[in-house]
Amino acid sequence: MLQATPNLDHLQITFSCLMTSLNHIFTCELLQKRILILETTGFHEVDFIQLEIIAQTFIHLHNFNLSLENSASLVKSIILKVLSFWRHTNIRGVYIRGLLTKEVSNDLRQWLVDHSHLGQDDPFIIKYTNNWISM
Repeated sequence: MLQATPNLDHLQITFSCLMTSLNHIFTCELLQKRILILETTGFHEVDFIQLEIIAQTFIHLHNFNLSLENSASLVKSIILKVLSFWRHTNIRGVYIRGLLTKEVSNDLRQWLVDHSHLGQDDPFIIKYTNNWISM
């Protein structure tokens, strides 16, 4: 399918299917070269460690969407991991679906400044609406 779609740059895929695809060298190389927008669903707490594999593979991403339904503590950890993994890339947008605690969601920008490499003067916009974190 990837060979038949040379202009594919946007991929929406379940997390388990994505990880299976990355185990196949030829498929992994095609995805790495082409995909600029990656949307993945079905993320579970046990998949947390595999985020680094995705970050190492998709170094040309412009947008990364991750949908999960797990606890608020996991969502906070994922935000920080995603920011650190793609820190030195040209990623433009990160979108994470999940629940946040009221305390964090009330001042998400300050929470990120306090807990990540981002500083108060860094130019970024973040909002939390309808269980989606948009950065």
